[in-house]
Amino acid sequence: MRTWKEILENLKRAPMGYSADGGTLGLGLSNALAKSRKQEVADVEQYLRSRSLSEPQATASK
Repeated sequence: MRTWKEILENLKRAPMGYSADGGTLGLGLSNALAKSRKQEVADVEQYLRSRSLSEPQATASK
């Protein structure tokens, strides 16, 4: 069963095969672009997490 968050996420995204410039994309290309965007975000999050764990925490003290 899907959660409310998943349902709202599906309603917010653009229809499959739709492009912002007004042209249409094939369904396969549209899916590939969506997957690529999600992977980019995951890569950035993973990089930032690994970097924050490896660097000492800076403290602001006077």
